[in-house]
Amino acid sequence: AKAFEALPLVVEQYPQNRWLFVTLTLKNCQLTDLKTTLDWVNYAFKKMTKRKAFPGVGWIKSVEVTRGRDGKTAHPHLHILMMVKPSYFTHGYLSQKKWCQMWQDCLKVDYQPVMDVQAVKPNQSPTALLTEVIKYQTKESDLICDPIWFAEYVNQMHGSRAIAVGGVLRDYF
Repeated sequence: AKAFEALPLVVEQYPQNRWLFVTLTLKNCQLTDLKTTLDWVNYAFKKMTKRKAFPGVGWIKSVEVTRGRDGKTAHPHLHILMMVKPSYFTHGYLSQKKWCQMWQDCLKVDYQPVMDVQAVKPNQSPTALLTEVIKYQTKESDLICDPIWFAEYVNQMHGSRAIAVGGVLRDYF
């Protein structure tokens, strides 16, 4: 509710800024390692936000975990609605390749992680994408299909933070 109240005010006060919808992933982990993996992913994202090349001036980040196709592993990933300076697309633009390299470096992995960056069109409200970012931590279908997976998932997620806000957006949320 805070996000839906605050975001229109942010858009009003930063009318020239642009928005990106970013998805950052990594390889699946054992479900029993999910808590540790999420700590690592959140630390890697924090490192990325401190890089000189990082274009975000504010962001809303959420953690999503899907059940691996094998039914045993977990696939954690981040969804981020990121506000960038109005000049991002002319000065400081990062290609998909550069984004991926920066994420790989921050994760400290020896493989190229899958990620996606999409610009929010100027006529599209970032509020419309807010639902996509904060909709849920796990799909209902992943939770109900295996009670053992569900129980361990709950154990691993206990005490974790599903949604975080950073940069200039912190003052609004």
